[in-house]
Amino acid sequence: MDRRRPPAAVVSERLDDFDRFAAVHSGEGLRVEQLSAGRFVGAYASVRGALIRATTLEFNQVIMIRGRATPGRFAVYAVSPHNADGLWHGRRLDPGRLVVHGPDSTADHRSARDCRLTELSVQAEDLALAALALLRVDVVRAADPWRVIGPPPDALAAIDRATRVMLALGADPVVLASSEGRQAEEDCLRMFIRAAFPARGGPEALDLPLGGRAALARRAEELIRSRLRDPVGMIELCSELGAGERTLRRACLERWGMGPIAYYRSLRLNAARAELKAGAASVSEVARRWGFHHLGNFAADYRRAFGERPSQTARR
Repeated sequence: MDRRRPPAAVVSERLDDFDRFAAVHSGEGLRVEQLSAGRFVGAYASVRGALIRATTLEFNQVIMIRGRATPGRFAVYAVSPHNADGLWHGRRLDPGRLVVHGPDSTADHRSARDCRLTELSVQAEDLALAALALLRVDVVRAADPWRVIGPPPDALAAIDRATRVMLALGADPVVLASSEGRQAEEDCLRMFIRAAFPARGGPEALDLPLGGRAALARRAEELIRSRLRDPVGMIELCSELGAGERTLRRACLERWGMGPIAYYRSLRLNAARAELKAGAASVSEVARRWGFHHLGNFAADYRRAFGERPSQTARR
């Protein structure tokens, strides 16, 4: 999952011209036509990280979109009250459903009028590696090209929260490329997998003996401590430790009372506190040195952890 990637990118623009809206999609091999009458007004925003892309679309007309979806990518978006009055391959769908496009799927969609939707998409290769690390099973090989599923409401809520965080971080590409951005991306990808493949999952070894779970937690700690200055996510930890997400989380909860990512964040906060007490650098310098590029989030996390602001620690 750590091979070289293009830098994070953010695109946001008004699309108050149907031809511009059509051009955004025609570049992906789709045919786009306006069916309703009236002046087209819309907006488009895309946040592309190292692993996943989040896209939001808003427009005021009924649009027909047909053709092959982006080759080599999986995409998901939720049916909501803001887009449910449309047709997907001639079918009406209720809010709360999730539309999943595989890398070889075709689009045949007549949109609702005054439509809003948010889509997550990821390269099939990255999805396969992440799912194998988290679930210990290949979900991509047997995936349908196009399908509609009804995930539990909490799965939809979780993917919505993770997407909102990533879109918010997209306001600053520097933060998006930081450890916070990496974590937001991994959260999106994990929620993507849980929502799109709810019934999949390999052996999780939840019956691993206590000694085995303790050994797994020790290995996790060694790995986490060796990467404190680098972005580390659940997918990477599961892959390198050879354990599924549920197994690793259980082992860490038993050992530290928190999951591996929370423990990683706690260790970085403690390291930042030690540097602040030494007084050798400013709060912003210390925060960035330990991977906290969003200073507001750092200050809030720090105060929750230690009951005081970073600046108060630094003044002692």
